[in-house]
Amino acid sequence: VVRAGLTEKYRDVETLISMVNENSSSGTFVQPVKFNGSGSNAALVSYRCAAKEFAVERIDASTLSVAAAVEGEPEMLVSLDAAGSIEFGGRSEPIAAGSAFFKTAVSRGYKLKIDRGSCFRVTVPAA
Repeated sequence: VVRAGLTEKYRDVETLISMVNENSSSGTFVQPVKFNGSGSNAALVSYRCAAKEFAVERIDASTLSVAAAVEGEPEMLVSLDAAGSIEFGGRSEPIAAGSAFFKTAVSRGYKLKIDRGSCFRVTVPAA
């Protein structure tokens, strides 16, 4: 493990710098795949990549509410420009630009309603 100096623990700056290759071409662009809800204008855009450890989706404004992806899995919702609300644990909270919501694996579900803009959802699918 090479530490980057984010904590007080020992950090090996020389080794970290030697590992970073600024000319690396290992990055790839991921093409979005759009899914439309049947009989609605719900829009879910999936960004699939080779890493099976996580999944990224964009949820666009819709007349429908979006539920938690899968019960029992952690999720993070991040709003760049969305406006709407999220219902969880018997209460409702506003979603605004710059806000984020984290659902733990043991949390119950939620319902997300986006009135305008988009929200990104990152999940950690079960193995």
